[in-house]
Amino acid sequence: MITIAGTKSHKIPFSALADGLIRRGHQVTFVSGFEANGTRLTIKEVAPKPLVNYIRNYMNVDLVGARFAGKSPIPVWRALRYAAEVCNAFFSDTKTIDSLLAESFELAILDGAFPECALGLVYRLGVPFLYINTVGFYTGSLAQVGNPNMYAVTPHVFTALTQTMNFFERFQNFFTHLLAELLHKYCTAQLHAALQTHLGHHIPHPYTLARNVSFILQNGHASITYPRPYYPHVAEIACIHCRPPNPTMPTQELENFMLSAPAGVIYCSMGSSVRAANMPEALRRILVQTFAQLPQYHVLWKWEGNLTQIPDLTPNVRLGA
Repeated sequence: MITIAGTKSHKIPFSALADGLIRRGHQVTFVSGFEANGTRLTIKEVAPKPLVNYIRNYMNVDLVGARFAGKSPIPVWRALRYAAEVCNAFFSDTKTIDSLLAESFELAILDGAFPECALGLVYRLGVPFLYINTVGFYTGSLAQVGNPNMYAVTPHVFTALTQTMNFFERFQNFFTHLLAELLHKYCTAQLHAALQTHLGHHIPHPYTLARNVSFILQNGHASITYPRPYYPHVAEIACIHCRPPNPTMPTQELENFMLSAPAGVIYCSMGSSVRAANMPEALRRILVQTFAQLPQYHVLWKWEGNLTQIPDLTPNVRLGA
């Protein structure tokens, strides 16, 4: 299993799929750009150090603050270089790559949101592969293998458009699809050059390799995404990572905090790719003032920085990493 995506949330569907495979007696090796959270004796996690460092440095930006200021969090030129640079970082750990190539695998499962770099490794391994498309609204990897991707009616993932569009919006959506495809071809050409540098000039183009995908697990569902035509080799698996709630609280203190909330509990999280501690001071004050106006609710705020960094919190707010 391989994901070279820049955000940790991509690991979640993979972990759920790995758990299911292990329960059925399979052995799983999981390669990603994020070190293992803890010791899992049932799965072998591999995190090449150069890849981990590159993703950490690349994503160490104030995504929320940039949006708050109306700016792009990552310059376009830097985003266009990500595919080739992260692939170079991945293959620069020759010890890890040689170790993977020396092993015997029966199947490879790649991240359909960004499979191109891993396709080179799979080609060298000579094993069949499938995708788990971790981004449910992304249709690029589906289109590359022949699945219909109708630009006029399929809202692009980078737009706020819905399936209900007027003529101008459909033209805008078509243009976005076309521009994204051209930029993807440009980035993939750079990535292909990186693959040839590390694996040899005989490595076919990633688009050629992608056509051999055996099956695609799409992280979506008709109830939460827009209608799309899928070939029989595509199956929707939304919420594969969902589990029954844990009836026990981590600590008695946390349980008392939640049960004592007069009107309920609010969980505030910026996700896995945004560090709340990096947000601008102005935005932090807005959130603190907002929570202060909701004394009937208790707020659990995911905060990755120093827990004493916010001295003006009201008693109804609790910070946690």
